[in-house]
Amino acid sequence: AILKEEGVREPKGTVADLTEQVIIRLAEPNHAPLFIDEADKLVDKGMIELVREIQEGAQVPIILIGEEQLPQKLMKIERVHNRVLDWVAAQPCDLEDTRKLASLFCPNLSIDDETLEAMRRASDGRARRIVTNLYRAREFAATRGVKALASGGLLPEFYTGTPPSRSSRRAA
Repeated sequence: AILKEEGVREPKGTVADLTEQVIIRLAEPNHAPLFIDEADKLVDKGMIELVREIQEGAQVPIILIGEEQLPQKLMKIERVHNRVLDWVAAQPCDLEDTRKLASLFCPNLSIDDETLEAMRRASDGRARRIVTNLYRAREFAATRGVKALASGGLLPEFYTGTPPSRSSRRAA
């Protein structure tokens, strides 16, 4: 997956060969840090040692992003845990974060701050849900031929992540 992100169309070879290719690419001067989301899954699958090997070989910063239990899981793997320089807990998105996400995912749609704040609250500050709501807003606006969404006007229903209750389903 890392090689594909680095532009290799169809990476082939043994795990050792692929790891060496990753190290060579990441070791290039001024290479950006490597971000790995859902790193806790790599720990669960016993693959985090490969990440340590890549970091050691390439000497590039690697930012591990994962669930709340990631630090506890890494503590059990001393060779990896010893290389962690800092632990930072994710914080909920604020209005400014929501504005930035809107500019990335809805660049041609104007959304006022009141609507963005309502979207942020409905999303519980979770970036993934905010993005889901931005996609909904973009589709909502496109199907209505509008270039702006504002509080007080017609808005899409915001996704909250809460599943519908049995009583909220329509009868057949």
